[in-house]
Amino acid sequence: MLDLEHARSPFPERRERVGALIELARERVYSTPAILERAKDLESSGFGGRDALHLASAEHARADRFVTSDDRLIAKTRQIELSIKVVSPLELFEEGVI
Repeated sequence: MLDLEHARSPFPERRERVGALIELARERVYSTPAILERAKDLESSGFGGRDALHLASAEHARADRFVTSDDRLIAKTRQIELSIKVVSPLELFEEGVI
């Protein structure tokens, strides 16, 4: 799903920057029944379907961080308990990760 969304971005410069971040990923996560079930739980907490699936996949993979430039998504994730840290690209930079 991430690859599809990335490829459909209408902003070439953003697509290039996001592509560089995607290359840092150590593993790819494919949908499983457990991920889909967690995504449904997140949807019931008010997340949209794609966001819920992304978050559930990141949790399943035990990602260190979930990076998004969606400020509303970041704010919403800070209102619930997640097993991952959700950050903006700027926060990632400030942490010294990139």
